[in-house]
Amino acid sequence: MNSSWIFDTARSATNSDDVIMTLENGKNYLVESVSDDTLRDWQQADSAGSYFNANIRAQHTVTEM
Repeated sequence: MNSSWIFDTARSATNSDDVIMTLENGKNYLVESVSDDTLRDWQQADSAGSYFNANIRAQHTVTEM
């Protein structure tokens, strides 16, 4: 994953529609209702942080865990 602040993204074990985003500082966030296509594009983006800001932040509920 190409990002200076996002370490990883992975499907939630409890709800396969959701994604757990782990930041470089160790904090985890739940991102609700992310499609497979959106997750793939996010993970393959040149900048995961820029993709998050442009395509995830305003369109999905994001909650600190």
